[in-house]
Amino acid sequence: MDTRFFMTRINNPLAKLVMEEHSLQLQSFRSLPNFVRSICHLEVKGLHWLPWLISCFWNNLIFYLNLGGISNIAFTDRDGRLRSFDVCPCNQILNRLANQIDMEYDTEGQVAASGSLIPSLLTELNDFEFYKQSPPKSLDNNWVMGKVWPVIENAEGSIADKLATFSHHIAWQIAQSYCIIISCTNTQPLW
Repeated sequence: MDTRFFMTRINNPLAKLVMEEHSLQLQSFRSLPNFVRSICHLEVKGLHWLPWLISCFWNNLIFYLNLGGISNIAFTDRDGRLRSFDVCPCNQILNRLANQIDMEYDTEGQVAASGSLIPSLLTELNDFEFYKQSPPKSLDNNWVMGKVWPVIENAEGSIADKLATFSHHIAWQIAQSYCIIISCTNTQPLW
């Protein structure tokens, strides 16, 4: 597929502007992951616009979950409006923990899988006021490093246990976000 063909699939004028302004050299992206890889090289502060841009092409998605440094989710509500919000810190915490054992990241979650849940840490992580707020809501890297990281860093337990616990935290917060999406859309639960 060439870029001209791809550009004709964009129905949203603002999406076209974003694409043209950043001179995307989109080549073959027959799938959503290929498309995301093609545009993630852009030097744009934050990628909050990414779920929105993706929705311009794949409007039949129930939701789009981005597991970046901070995970965020985008979906179309009952009235056809695109909504998005930050879910929780994600890879920036996982990678920082992995760095402490001289790894760039925890490949395929192997270290986390070898760890055990730290229930008190999980409870403390899930009790942050941010998770009680209704969307739209947004996280800030300074908040993550100033509030979340110290809780993890000061918790008792091995790096593997902290990775396992934080992975449970991410999964729990994604599940809570899915419940929000179900309440805002005509989507039937997956279970």
